[in-house]
Amino acid sequence: MGGLIEDVLDALKKRYIEINGLKPFDTAMVSEKGRYYLADLNDNLIIPMKDKHRLEFSKGAGHELKYKMRALRSSSAMAFNLIGNGTVEIIDNNFFSKGMYTVDYEKAYNTIKQSSRKAHLDAYLYSKDNKEAIFCEMKMLEWLESPGRLSCSYLDEKKYNYSESYPVFLSVFDKIISTKTDKGYKSIFKSYDAFQILKHSMSIYNAFRENKMPETRKATLVNCIWELCSTERLSEKTIKKYKNKYDVHNREFDEFRAAFEPIIVLFKEIGIEFEVILLPFHEFVGTISKTNAEREKLERYYL
Repeated sequence: MGGLIEDVLDALKKRYIEINGLKPFDTAMVSEKGRYYLADLNDNLIIPMKDKHRLEFSKGAGHELKYKMRALRSSSAMAFNLIGNGTVEIIDNNFFSKGMYTVDYEKAYNTIKQSSRKAHLDAYLYSKDNKEAIFCEMKMLEWLESPGRLSCSYLDEKKYNYSESYPVFLSVFDKIISTKTDKGYKSIFKSYDAFQILKHSMSIYNAFRENKMPETRKATLVNCIWELCSTERLSEKTIKKYKNKYDVHNREFDEFRAAFEPIIVLFKEIGIEFEVILLPFHEFVGTISKTNAEREKLERYYL
């Protein structure tokens, strides 16, 4: 898939320059990938980032501010550019209740016992008036690559924080696990990263059970992916590769959502209407109030 991603990155860079003008890219990197990294993080953001969010990203799993967020393909930069600072307004849409939502980035919750790694969500939006939460896992180009594997620890009942969640998650894992390797379990899916979404769902459930969350009636885990909007800027060969990957990814999500149903019931038993959705970036943008200037800057993501 390297050829596909490189072709997309080349098109994204040209689009970025069309919208923002020619900005300095990283010439200090040993890797030639530097040509896809802005030299200055601020050039990769559509608005200045408040100190509160800089602190959140600095504590994230990937040390985003130092390196990763300067990349044109950065999902964290895409998350910030999409959602913004402090408090945002969700407008009329088919997915979330409209209203004002507070914003936090890189929220980390526990998954299984004795694990030093927490599940880091790209963004968390909460409306006190609606008692509604939106958890965001952003994928820019990661979904064009192979999904990760699952540690054997997630099948160990003793590692679960709440006994009632073990048989439920196990039943879903059993439907998705393909084969066991030295590095963990492989998924039946070739594209959709179901294991990551299940870990996030587990961590969110634990956070609610631990009473670490504000009062919530409805919660949505949004798997937001960047998509092509047209075929004008890429070759016919690249478009064919992309379409094949896209079709597989979306079909696999539908299969995953069907298998996910027991977890919906698990959340319902603790009084939360929970859902997981696959939402394209350009549709997510349509749910958030933006100025005309911000929307013009976001055009860099539209190919």
